[in-house]
Amino acid sequence: MIKNFRLLLIILLLVSCKQQQRLSANASEQDNELLFSMSSSSCMGPCPVYEIALYADSTLVFKGEENTKLQGLNQKKLSAGEFDAFMGLIKMVKWNELNPRYVSDMSDLPSQEYYYNFEGNNIAVYKYGLEPKSLAELNRAILPFVYHDIFGMQKE
Repeated sequence: MIKNFRLLLIILLLVSCKQQQRLSANASEQDNELLFSMSSSSCMGPCPVYEIALYADSTLVFKGEENTKLQGLNQKKLSAGEFDAFMGLIKMVKWNELNPRYVSDMSDLPSQEYYYNFEGNNIAVYKYGLEPKSLAELNRAILPFVYHDIFGMQKE
């Protein structure tokens, strides 16, 4: 009886380990899923040109190309607090209510592209010119947040 119990216990441990390995493999595949991205193009003036990407494993990538305080490729694994704060910025936008394109007749404006991928929603938005208030608020908040709160740059 004790022998059978030991054999059963060993079998259960092996099955449990295999299941845990499969769960870990699936989690690592999902960790690199892109949750949010935003890019901004150049204009004739000092418009910042950059790309921001947030991944499910809490990695934030910022690529500063022109007129940004951070130049080149910058990457950071966010703490839980930083990730939640960044998510708060992103979720202040009513993504489900946005149109896929916002285009103005004005010239020499930077274009911006957004990608939002949460809770089964995959939303892409292109903007050139005027945008809804929530996107305008995100645009005003995101660079200072990345510079100061994520990468610890001093405020000027």
